[in-house]
Amino acid sequence: MRSPRRCSRNGCPRQAVATLTYVYNESTAVVGPLAAFAEPHTYD
Repeated sequence: MRSPRRCSRNGCPRQAVATLTYVYNESTAVVGPLAAFAEPHTYD
């Protein structure tokens, strides 16, 4: 069983519930459901 991912915000003790991705070439932030896998360039 996989352990839940933690919120990536400093000091946040909670489990992650969403993923934020920034699309640099479009200068756009996208918030959506928690991604299936942790990616190095996203924030949970």
